[in-house]
Amino acid sequence: MVPRRALLSAPSGRRDRRRLETAADIVDAAEQIVQAADLEGLTVAALADAIGLTAGALYRYFPSRDAIVAAVQRRVIARVAAAVDAGVAAAPADDRSRIVAVGDAIVAFASREPVAYSMLSRMFAVPRPLVGDDEAAESMALAFAAAGRVRDLFTTARNNGTLGDGDDMLRVLALWAAVHGAIQLGKLGRFSPEVRVERIAREAVDTLLLGWRTP
Repeated sequence: MVPRRALLSAPSGRRDRRRLETAADIVDAAEQIVQAADLEGLTVAALADAIGLTAGALYRYFPSRDAIVAAVQRRVIARVAAAVDAGVAAAPADDRSRIVAVGDAIVAFASREPVAYSMLSRMFAVPRPLVGDDEAAESMALAFAAAGRVRDLFTTARNNGTLGDGDDMLRVLALWAAVHGAIQLGKLGRFSPEVRVERIAREAVDTLLLGWRTP
């Protein structure tokens, strides 16, 4: 499953296009339910009611609830990746600024779309799997493709001498872990003005970059 725009632009006959449009409508409705009632509210019955189909008809488009959840999941991953790409493109051209922009973009997305971001949080951080292995593997492939573009920033920075030697993908994952950890502190902001996610995330990224610099 890919984002709606890609679905609808795929070359196909009229029947195939109608099927793709209905599948995209189902994912739209599923995401709206998640936004309103969190993931637990996304049941096949609720989705069938929302889209005006029977539960049996839904299964003609998606083989299981897992497949629907994974389709929403992949749409969110695509939006986060697009936000990161846009942030990097808008950043100054130096290596450090482009890497910092990755963290800033993730924080901004989490602030702008907290429910959507929570799906990623549960996907990566909750021990209990959200979906079956086959669906999860497809979602993770999309996530690692996006991570690969960030890895290229680290590779360029290392080749330029901005960063010292190291494993570029490991550094991407460490950056994600630091930013994600800062985002998880957001609820504490109700109790202390010192808890400002964007500042904590930037401090974490700056510290990582300092440690990775060429001696």
